[in-house]
Amino acid sequence: MFTEYQRDDHNVHLIIYHLVWIFKRSKPVLLDGIAAEIKSLIKHKCKERDWRFWIWLFSPTIFIWRCDPALYRRYKGVIVLVKTFKYRLYPSKPQAQLLEQTVETCRRWYNLCLEERKTAWESEQRSVSKYDQLAKVKMYRKENPFASQVHSHILQVVTADMDKAFQAFFRRVKAGEKAGYPRFKGNNRFDSFGLKEYGNGFKLDGRRLRLSGIGRVRVRWHRPLEGKIKTVRICRQAGEWYACFACEVQEKPLEPTGRDVGIDVGLYHLLATSENEVVDNPRWYREEQKKLRVIQRQVSRRKPGGSNRRKAVVALQCFHAHIANSRKDYLVNWPGT
Repeated sequence: MFTEYQRDDHNVHLIIYHLVWIFKRSKPVLLDGIAAEIKSLIKHKCKERDWRFWIWLFSPTIFIWRCDPALYRRYKGVIVLVKTFKYRLYPSKPQAQLLEQTVETCRRWYNLCLEERKTAWESEQRSVSKYDQLAKVKMYRKENPFASQVHSHILQVVTADMDKAFQAFFRRVKAGEKAGYPRFKGNNRFDSFGLKEYGNGFKLDGRRLRLSGIGRVRVRWHRPLEGKIKTVRICRQAGEWYACFACEVQEKPLEPTGRDVGIDVGLYHLLATSENEVVDNPRWYREEQKKLRVIQRQVSRRKPGGSNRRKAVVALQCFHAHIANSRKDYLVNWPGT
């Protein structure tokens, strides 16, 4: 299918063709024979329309990677997706202190796991597995009075996160990329903890979220929760608390409209369609740079490590969150979506 539309005083010809998705495989989609046929077909169509190519680029090595099994499942013939729903939490002052204490306990356990792996390899050339560290969670909860107040699943999720960091490190080393060895987390670089089983450590209690060791936390339900709740992760962003529920939902395919529309996403314009529709790109960051510059100077002038410095950093985080929320609100509430 060939479509032509006008954008920035240039004629853009959009060529659309279908690719084959090979599930659970990482193979080239356009193979040699198919690539040659598509190339000859494009040349033939362009010759019919008297189109001239100044630069011809064609790459048959297009890959479609398999999706994460944790985000895409097929159960009894039904496609099940894992979708995340994020809600704002409004904890009381005692609950906020308990949340911060839980995050700090998780951060210390994360650093202990990282130190154990690092020391074991440097001194003995020995690798410590995830299951070796999971077995030590019970002993750590007995020895640490703060960890004893934290649900065991929270520390187990921290151990799994540490293992994921090392798996990503080994993958980058094997691929020849920049390695990026896992780092120790400072008190300003660890802002979340998770629970992995609904009903064991967390559950919904009316319109509130009951967390083990914290209590019933007030939730702002701005949209309905769908599907079956599997896990939850409590996050702290710009001084505010959020709950991210991972739910299993069934796939809802969209009804076919019988129309094909090409979309070109850019910087000068947010997008341009093949139906001559152009959407401007609001410069949220550029427009707020004047205010952002003042807040950033306030952070730079505060003494590092002081309470005023922490307050200024929170104010800067809140303003960045405001810019991100403005951009997100525009994309969500845009009439074309």
